[in-house]
Amino acid sequence: MEHNSRSRQAGFTLIEVSVALALTTAGVIGTLSLINFNRSLLEAAWAQNQMARVADSVMTGVTMRFYRDGVLPVGANYDWNEDSRLLELYPLMIDNDMTPASLILSIGHGAGEVVYEVEIIIASPATGRRLDRTLVLYAPLRP
Repeated sequence: MEHNSRSRQAGFTLIEVSVALALTTAGVIGTLSLINFNRSLLEAAWAQNQMARVADSVMTGVTMRFYRDGVLPVGANYDWNEDSRLLELYPLMIDNDMTPASLILSIGHGAGEVVYEVEIIIASPATGRRLDRTLVLYAPLRP
């Protein structure tokens, strides 16, 4: 009695190759989506950092003007068209790609020892995030 045995060739079936290809594709797509997600987080953090730097610079400029001149222009919404003769903050805003629509500066009279209350609101057109800062300026100490 002779056995006619065929030797099986080693290899993968079509189903095994398809499953391996599907798993590899899912891994690549998942990795690419994580890269895109990390980029959006990085851009949002950068925009928030830029808004904070602009707000701090504006508040420093307002503080310096107050202690130098003793007065500030009071208004619920700062007029950027008149900035060249007031606080001279417009170049700072333009250098940081801000527009008058994205930066609201309010300066109001305080009460008692508080001479001025300054508030700045910056909106990022790129991310839609908003940053609010408030500054209280007190009367200078007298000897």
